[in-house]
Amino acid sequence: MRVAPRRKVLKGAKIVMDNWTNIDCQIRDVSDTGAKLICDNALNLPDEFRLVQLSENTIRSAKVVWRKAQSVGIAFTSEPKKAPLLKF
Repeated sequence: MRVAPRRKVLKGAKIVMDNWTNIDCQIRDVSDTGAKLICDNALNLPDEFRLVQLSENTIRSAKVVWRKAQSVGIAFTSEPKKAPLLKF
Protein backbone atom coordinates (compact mmCIF):
# COMPACT_ATOMS: atom_id res chain seq x y z
CA MET A 1 0.00 0.00 0.00
CA ARG A 2 1.30 3.45 -0.93
CA VAL A 3 1.91 6.11 1.69
CA ALA A 4 0.49 8.85 -0.57
CA PRO A 5 -1.83 8.53 -3.58
CA ARG A 6 -0.22 8.97 -6.98
CA ARG A 7 -1.62 11.21 -9.69
CA LYS A 8 -1.20 10.41 -13.39
CA VAL A 9 0.73 13.17 -15.15
CA LEU A 10 2.86 13.70 -18.23
CA LYS A 11 5.48 16.30 -17.33
CA GLY A 12 8.96 17.00 -18.60
CA ALA A 13 11.82 16.67 -16.14
CA LYS A 14 15.59 16.34 -15.88
CA ILE A 15 17.56 13.82 -13.85
CA VAL A 16 20.61 15.70 -12.55
CA MET A 17 23.77 13.90 -11.42
CA ASP A 18 26.29 15.17 -8.86
CA ASN A 19 28.46 16.71 -11.61
CA TRP A 20 25.36 18.54 -13.01
CA THR A 21 25.16 16.40 -16.14
CA ASN A 22 21.53 15.68 -16.85
CA ILE A 23 19.19 13.28 -18.63
CA ASP A 24 15.79 14.10 -20.09
CA CYS A 25 12.89 12.17 -18.65
CA GLN A 26 9.12 12.27 -18.23
CA ILE A 27 7.19 12.06 -15.00
CA ARG A 28 4.31 9.61 -15.55
CA ASP A 29 2.84 9.67 -12.07
CA VAL A 30 3.68 11.58 -8.93
CA SER A 31 2.75 11.80 -5.26
CA ASP A 32 4.00 13.79 -2.29
CA THR A 33 6.51 11.02 -1.56
CA GLY A 34 7.72 9.85 -4.98
CA ALA A 35 7.22 9.42 -8.71
CA LYS A 36 7.48 7.10 -11.69
CA LEU A 37 9.89 8.34 -14.36
CA ILE A 38 10.34 7.23 -17.96
CA CYS A 39 13.80 7.66 -19.52
CA ASP A 40 16.31 5.88 -21.71
CA ASN A 41 18.70 3.54 -19.88
CA ALA A 42 16.92 3.65 -16.54
CA LEU A 43 18.99 0.63 -15.51
CA ASN A 44 22.16 2.76 -15.67
CA LEU A 45 20.94 5.63 -13.49
CA PRO A 46 22.72 6.20 -10.16
CA ASP A 47 20.89 5.16 -6.99
CA GLU A 48 20.55 8.81 -5.92
CA PHE A 49 20.16 11.99 -7.97
CA ARG A 50 18.22 15.26 -8.13
CA LEU A 51 15.05 15.71 -10.16
CA VAL A 52 14.18 19.01 -11.82
CA GLN A 53 10.47 19.38 -12.57
CA LEU A 54 10.53 21.80 -15.48
CA SER A 55 6.93 23.06 -15.30
CA GLU A 56 7.30 23.96 -11.60
CA ASN A 57 10.98 25.01 -11.87
CA THR A 58 11.79 22.96 -8.75
CA ILE A 59 14.61 20.61 -7.83
CA ARG A 60 14.64 17.93 -5.14
CA SER A 61 16.75 14.94 -4.16
CA ALA A 62 15.51 11.43 -4.85
CA LYS A 63 16.57 7.81 -4.49
CA VAL A 64 15.69 4.87 -6.71
CA VAL A 65 13.23 2.37 -5.20
CA TRP A 66 12.81 0.14 -8.27
CA ARG A 67 13.88 0.14 -11.92
CA LYS A 68 13.02 -1.51 -15.23
CA ALA A 69 14.42 -1.03 -18.76
CA GLN A 70 12.94 2.44 -19.38
CA SER A 71 11.18 3.28 -16.13
CA VAL A 72 12.23 3.95 -12.57
CA GLY A 73 10.36 4.48 -9.33
CA ILE A 74 11.80 7.09 -7.00
CA ALA A 75 11.22 8.28 -3.46
CA PHE A 76 11.79 11.96 -2.76
CA THR A 77 14.41 12.54 -0.06
CA SER A 78 14.10 16.33 0.21
CA GLU A 79 11.51 19.05 -0.09
CA PRO A 80 11.25 20.88 -3.43
CA LYS A 81 13.34 24.03 -3.83
CA LYS A 82 13.51 26.57 -6.61
CA ALA A 83 15.80 25.18 -9.33
CA PRO A 84 19.07 27.05 -9.95
CA LEU A 85 19.36 29.12 -13.11
CA LEU A 86 21.11 26.62 -15.34
CA LYS A 87 20.52 25.67 -18.93
CA PHE A 88 18.75 22.37 -18.56
